[in-house]
Amino acid sequence: MTRPTPLSTDNVRLTQRDLDAVRWIAEQQAVRLDTIGRLLASRGTAVDGRALRRLAQRWDAAGLIRRRRILANAPSILWPTADGVRSAGITLKAGQRAEAPSIGTLHHTLALAEVRLVYERMGFTWTAERFLRAAGSGHRADGLAVKGDQRVLVEVERTQKERERLADILRSNLRTPGISETHYWITEVMRGVVEAAAAELEADLTTRVRVALLPEVVR
Repeated sequence: MTRPTPLSTDNVRLTQRDLDAVRWIAEQQAVRLDTIGRLLASRGTAVDGRALRRLAQRWDAAGLIRRRRILANAPSILWPTADGVRSAGITLKAGQRAEAPSIGTLHHTLALAEVRLVYERMGFTWTAERFLRAAGSGHRADGLAVKGDQRVLVEVERTQKERERLADILRSNLRTPGISETHYWITEVMRGVVEAAAAELEADLTTRVRVALLPEVVR
């Protein structure tokens, strides 16, 4: 097995594993520390809680991420610095800064990272929302999961939306060229309205909608 090549940033040695994890954080914009633990385990490097905290400390010391306990009864939240964003190959626009995650969207952002992990464990490749945002206008899904001929636009919904608005989003996703399905990840309270919106679609669209409960850790 090829061993990761260590790199140095201000006297902090970083392996390719470190850089890959920082890239994943930068693409998702904010993640829970335990989500990163599950990511590493899925890639064959299981680490215990203490080792995981040391990894986060190293990335922080290298100036690539910041971490803070933001939510009660939850692990630390990690988000990228400007250097971390650039290390992921993401270009910041003039005057744009990497900032701490917004409290208003934090739960959604953290849930989306867990959902991405589900798809990657199943062998899908993932395109993060920030890249879909750069590619076009109009409604943007939260992510694109691709595996062979399956091209799935993925949505995470934790807050109530009107049924008509949900139906419009579903139609927009399913009429996107090349898309085979759209998947909605929701809380239990959202199940009825999402399924009702899907049932209102044209018959050829309804059969291409999948609804699933969010992973328990982020419901």
